[in-house]
Amino acid sequence: MISDRMSDDGKAEFAFNSENYRAVYNAMPMCQFATPAVQDVADMLSHCVGLTLAPQDLLKIGERIIMAKRVMNLRLGLTPKDDTLPKHALKPLADGPEAGKVPDLNRQLKEYYAIRGWDPTTGHPTKERLSALGIEPLSEYLPPRK
Repeated sequence: MISDRMSDDGKAEFAFNSENYRAVYNAMPMCQFATPAVQDVADMLSHCVGLTLAPQDLLKIGERIIMAKRVMNLRLGLTPKDDTLPKHALKPLADGPEAGKVPDLNRQLKEYYAIRGWDPTTGHPTKERLSALGIEPLSEYLPPRK
């Protein structure tokens, strides 16, 4: 849980887990405005596919989805320069208790890439991470490293 919304602490891990969960949830034909508990979604999906899935299984499935999307986007020309926030989110707030603060995007991206298992220079998923997720063949679709 992130207690200070302007702190950079824990943002990369929060994004990692949130994205993994939402990737699975978005792949299911469910209302996108609802946010059921991860355990409830695991239970529903377990009944549908005839397997017993735990929340950790959903997060791993979501991570595979994110990796597949990353490989596709890199192949289509995405670079680490595209991994940014909207300009307005990088402007210091004018007033209030958070006045003058902006996210340390470089720190957050460095931590995020490390958690995701992406190369810090190219943004490519590492073969080791793809292998750990059981999707190493995706590495064949990565663009050549420059």
